[in-house]
Amino acid sequence: MTRLIETLHEEIVAPTGPGNPRNTEGAIIALKDGRLLLGYTRYYGDGADHAPAEIYGRISADGGYTWGTPFLLQANIGQRYVMSVSFLRLLSGDLLMGFMIKHHELDDARYYVRHSPDDGQTWGEPVATMAEPGYFVVCNDRLVQTRGGRIIVPTEPELRTRSGKRVEVQRKVFPGYVLIEMVLDDSTWYLIKSTTGVTGFVTSGNKPVPLQNKEVEDILQAVDGPKMPPRVKWQVNEVVRVVTGPFAEFTGKIEDVNGQKETLKVLISIFGRDTPVELEFSQVERL
Repeated sequence: MTRLIETLHEEIVAPTGPGNPRNTEGAIIALKDGRLLLGYTRYYGDGADHAPAEIYGRISADGGYTWGTPFLLQANIGQRYVMSVSFLRLLSGDLLMGFMIKHHELDDARYYVRHSPDDGQTWGEPVATMAEPGYFVVCNDRLVQTRGGRIIVPTEPELRTRSGKRVEVQRKVFPGYVLIEMVLDDSTWYLIKSTTGVTGFVTSGNKPVPLQNKEVEDILQAVDGPKMPPRVKWQVNEVVRVVTGPFAEFTGKIEDVNGQKETLKVLISIFGRDTPVELEFSQVERL
């Protein structure tokens, strides 16, 4: 038998107003006393994509029917904005709040977390989850806790050229894959499989295949061991465009890569003849 809902309660929990042109993604968590804590991204300024933003909160004491006065939950400590809030109740009982701090729209966006030992009354200092600068994107409401294990996304530094400037970014070693240390049972299986964006485990038949100890050691050594110099992305026979200097706007094929000098030998067609030209990494970009 199907029962019809006679009444539907609707309320705008993050209204806009003067000086607050728009609000975006948020997350909700139940507090120990039964109240609900809502966090959401609140933009100020002109409301454009890269306008400044901070994270605001509201409390509901009646299951979400009404909400208290909005309050500042996380100030904008970035050069651009803070956004994409997530909450997680840790096994210890503490609250964890995660969010992105964005300093630059192309080169610097990292994920931070703050702990609260008193159910959101106070919060510890922000702690970066990525030690090295780079551009990392985590959407809202994406925090999970494994049963005593770790979640690892191996990365390595890579030099890239953007707008004629050489920048260092973190490149994923295994794009599309996440390594999880976990005790596999029905509950953890469901937790991972039901996570948005996860398509499945790497399996043999119907069961996930654990990595060998030697494979794990090699990966952890690469992640936690001595930092290697940034990997050069240029490869022989790759076609590039020159962005600065007398050959700007010319295209050519890489004939040689000198990682120590950070130079390339590029074959450029000049008056119908392929001519080798030595260029710095920062003078070219990938097509």
